[in-house]
Amino acid sequence: MKLNYLFFFVLLIPINVIIISRLNLAIQNQALAMHGFLLVLTYYTQRAQVKRFKKPITKPFDTLKLNIIRMLLCGVFLAIVLVYNEEEVRRFLVYNFFILYFIYLLSEIIFFKKFSDE
Repeated sequence: MKLNYLFFFVLLIPINVIIISRLNLAIQNQALAMHGFLLVLTYYTQRAQVKRFKKPITKPFDTLKLNIIRMLLCGVFLAIVLVYNEEEVRRFLVYNFFILYFIYLLSEIIFFKKFSDE
């Protein structure tokens, strides 16, 4: 993971925590756990994709397998987070997770666009 890309994610954490604090939601710890999970997931996904791009022959099923595993891991993580929280907080946790996941996916697309251009 490049330094400016990592800096973006580190900058995203306090922004998210500040927004959560302004909305008076008590989900700061869960938000930090979501950031940690998504950062680790993004890191390992990037390593796998870079490794795949360096192979002379790439298979489309490799990308499909990687993305299916990624979706399953996100589903399991979100289910675990929702089980251990109260009913009133769950909705905000789901919103926060999907917004963060969308931001991580968009930044990953931008990163790989630059990587494939190099």
